[in-house]
Amino acid sequence: MELGNIFRKKYRDIVAMSVYDNRAYMAGLRQNRAGEISLLWIESAAGEEGELHDQILSRLLRQNAGGVPVVLCIHSEELLTGTRELPGLSEKEVKQATRLEMDYSGNSGLWTYQYTDRTATLKQLPMEAFNRLVGAYQGELFILGIMGMETGAGQDYPDWSDMGWKGSPPEAGYQELQQLIGTATDYLRGSGYVFAAAPPQLLAWDWLKICGAFLLLNIFAAAVIGLGGLWQCRELAGELHGCQQQAALLSDVSQKKQEAEEMKGQIRERSGILASLHNKGLGWSAYGLMVKFSGVPQGGVTFSDLTVNDHKQLVIKGGAESLGALVKYNSTAGLDMAIEQSEEKEQGNVEFTCKGQL
Repeated sequence: MELGNIFRKKYRDIVAMSVYDNRAYMAGLRQNRAGEISLLWIESAAGEEGELHDQILSRLLRQNAGGVPVVLCIHSEELLTGTRELPGLSEKEVKQATRLEMDYSGNSGLWTYQYTDRTATLKQLPMEAFNRLVGAYQGELFILGIMGMETGAGQDYPDWSDMGWKGSPPEAGYQELQQLIGTATDYLRGSGYVFAAAPPQLLAWDWLKICGAFLLLNIFAAAVIGLGGLWQCRELAGELHGCQQQAALLSDVSQKKQEAEEMKGQIRERSGILASLHNKGLGWSAYGLMVKFSGVPQGGVTFSDLTVNDHKQLVIKGGAESLGALVKYNSTAGLDMAIEQSEEKEQGNVEFTCKGQL
């Protein structure tokens, strides 16, 4: 089976119908994928306009053809017919000439033509006839196309026996039904006098299967998008967990900073004792300062620069493993050293500058 045939119908059905002189003729035709046409049923009805209208609808329902598209075939006596000698013109040029003539004719209605043997046969459906024949059934039947019927001797009508017809020919209206079936056959084959026609794809494709496939495709796309969204949510959850860990670290740093502030208060309290001694005249020599600092455990603190100015102000620069280690060292040293500047590096180390008064 070809892939393209999956969404194509095995066959398409139409109802051909003509209404003329208080009589209606109907025929059901079927065309398969190979283009072969078969006759399914025939019907005829007679009556006044209102009665005939109801009979047509009841006959279609009886043949289970109420929803089958209808090709309305217009009797030749309802049409205006003319011929034009147009030798040596292409099909496109004939169409342009015919359209130009109809545009400037002032007549309203539909028109069509056939061009054979350098002669264009033009047929026109006046608007009055259109409203009377087509408008009466537009709201109740699915009119798929409008065709002009050909009449007269010598017309090549299809033989019913070649169309799979198993019934007996009708006793009355045989010729009219032959004309009707021949016109409908032309419609299915894309020939004849066509006033209006729907695209062949409208009935050739199985739109129910196409819509189902489209629905499945949308469901698959939605599933893919949903899985992608789930994966993205997992990634966001991982990022959120990382942010929560960082927030916990920041909270720990804040707690340590508070502890450092408390230790700083203790250092200031103890350094007050040293300051009182210093105010009594007790000073520090450079040697004594070295001895003082060498006797204090480092505790992860290193000095890079140590200076004392004329006012006995001590300035220390260096690094520490953490801010807490620096505060602890200052407390152990017993100096009133204020942390003037500290900067935490990526590795967690702290670079600092401390100042104090000897």
